[in-house]
Amino acid sequence: MDDDLRKLANSTPPDYFLRAIHLTDLIVMGAAALLLFRLRKSAVAACGITVTLEVVLWLLPVISGDFTRMGFSDWAIHRALIIGSVFSLMLPFAIFLYARRLREKGVLD
Repeated sequence: MDDDLRKLANSTPPDYFLRAIHLTDLIVMGAAALLLFRLRKSAVAACGITVTLEVVLWLLPVISGDFTRMGFSDWAIHRALIIGSVFSLMLPFAIFLYARRLREKGVLD
């Protein structure tokens, strides 16, 4: 427990920013799932926000060149992990497209 507190105390402001985005993403993702389960039109907007946050969380380390935040210590060795992370972006996007189709067909209230 003390080790976790030391890591948190030694975190830089960008780490706090990333943690806040991760927490926001989890909350919005849960809300989107609940709204889609209840067939609400606002699920489309929540799914769109989730996709946007996922893309931001994926692009921040790529843009900064800090691949260790993504869990990559060597770009050439971990290509499979990169491909897996791209597929993990595709799932929220597919759910967003599905929610949009449901809204267009009039299924969502």
